[in-house]
Amino acid sequence: MVAGAGATIFCAILVIYLAAYARVTNLGLAQSSARVHLHQLKQENETLRAQLAQVQNPDRIVAHATTLGMMTSANQVCYITRDGQAVPANTNMGERLPGVTSSGANSVNIASASFGH
Repeated sequence: MVAGAGATIFCAILVIYLAAYARVTNLGLAQSSARVHLHQLKQENETLRAQLAQVQNPDRIVAHATTLGMMTSANQVCYITRDGQAVPANTNMGERLPGVTSSGANSVNIASASFGH
């Protein structure tokens, strides 16, 4: 009976060892998969950073704005009307906005206005 008990103990230890070995193997495979995924994410991150640098390039932004009809001017002042149109400050604002007159390139007079309090 002692031989049978020894074989049973040996089998139990063998099963425990094989279970631990299988667990370690699975963890190694998961780690390897995670490393591959991390490498892919790092490459994607580099690509996205390059794209971000490209779209944030001031020259590209100016070129795109120009294609949309925008122009640069250091002294240009515009007013946005209620209908969403930009009106240069040097035009007669009274035609566009009641009670507002323009007396120069950068001077606008607004008639007295009441604000609801």
